[in-house]
Amino acid sequence: MYEDYSHFYLILDLVSGGEMFEHLIEYGAYSEADAARLMQEVASALAFLHGVGVIHADLKPENLLLCSKKKSNGTIKIIDFGCAVVNDENNQTGEVDIWHRQMYHGEDRISPSHSSTGTTAYWSPERFHKGNVPDAKSDLWSVGIILFIMLCGVHPFDLTGTSTDEEIEERIKQNPNPPIGSLTKHLSPSAVDLIKKLMTKDSYKRMTAQEMLSHPWIRGVTASKSKMVDSDKKLSRFKELRQKLEAGIFAILVAHGNRTATLSEAVFKTDDDHTDIMKRAFEAFDSEGKGFVSPEDLGRVVGKLTNSQLSSSDSKDMVMATLDDEDNNNDTLSLSDFSKIFSRLKHTHFPRGHVIFNAGEKGDAMYFINAGKVEIKTRKGQLVSLLRSGDFFGEGSLLDEQNFRFNMAKCATPVDAIKITREEFDR
Repeated sequence: MYEDYSHFYLILDLVSGGEMFEHLIEYGAYSEADAARLMQEVASALAFLHGVGVIHADLKPENLLLCSKKKSNGTIKIIDFGCAVVNDENNQTGEVDIWHRQMYHGEDRISPSHSSTGTTAYWSPERFHKGNVPDAKSDLWSVGIILFIMLCGVHPFDLTGTSTDEEIEERIKQNPNPPIGSLTKHLSPSAVDLIKKLMTKDSYKRMTAQEMLSHPWIRGVTASKSKMVDSDKKLSRFKELRQKLEAGIFAILVAHGNRTATLSEAVFKTDDDHTDIMKRAFEAFDSEGKGFVSPEDLGRVVGKLTNSQLSSSDSKDMVMATLDDEDNNNDTLSLSDFSKIFSRLKHTHFPRGHVIFNAGEKGDAMYFINAGKVEIKTRKGQLVSLLRSGDFFGEGSLLDEQNFRFNMAKCATPVDAIKITREEFDR
């Protein structure tokens, strides 16, 4: 960091290699040894962080990036410390003095509500207990989840990649043991041993980052060097199925979005004129009004809207992922079942009077209104549109070359909206 009389200058690393999973997918089938090299870097980074009293608290594949796309010299960078916790008792080296001043005010610790931070799918079992604060061992559990996905191509508590946070939480609470068996039969005994030690229910018995560095699999001694058949395809499918389904729902919401003709019409419309957007999406899949959505419905609609083909097994996997275990003999989705898929989209809540964005700002997202009303105003404050459930707004800045917002969006009531980021929009 540098400074002059008027500015601070931050010089940051260029991280151009993308997500760790994308790196593995791009280079085709990989071996346990390939995965072990990357995980060794993760363990090394965590050993340092934990040694100076920093808990990441939100480790997941998206937060592990590679500095280069080249297979030979891609090194891991851990990003996004927005949920991190500083443990003052372990902070004896001065390495995190800046963090310390940010997290503390005088003698009073400023700490977020850790019951709602991070990503539920990567939470350790103890984090679901009220009042529990993430610690070093909870980071290691998250690493175990990531390792399982790397080696098996699926999340251990979300085998088809489309379960809700609530379903994943319930599975972890009921049985936090990783599903060792048919999913891991292709792995070496040492790899399975490491997964078990990282995903041990008892946090006191769970291995530390330093212990992970000493494990023979991480050191490459026992990691198999033979390519795992279709390992890259499994990882790719893990992301692709979820992205295709979300893209299909997005396309439906755009196609069926309410675009009010005039302000006067909007004022006199009732809430009954705006169908719940989740139900609207369901009806687009259930075009025959059967009252349920079949795998064929999913495959047909998602395939058409995303200009791709889904196999019958892919379509059935999407269906089965939303059903309770006891309903596995059923292969259709009711409206209630469909809502579980829908709930994975990013819901954002705004209070009445909140300005979502102002005219002239740079835009990085668009929104679908699930509930509530949003006023769209000109730069001078003139009301031009009143949007309700089913309407969408903010897409103009994502389509504009300069990405500027044209109008202001302000909440006329409390608003529940689905946020679509630029990355998702472009996809």
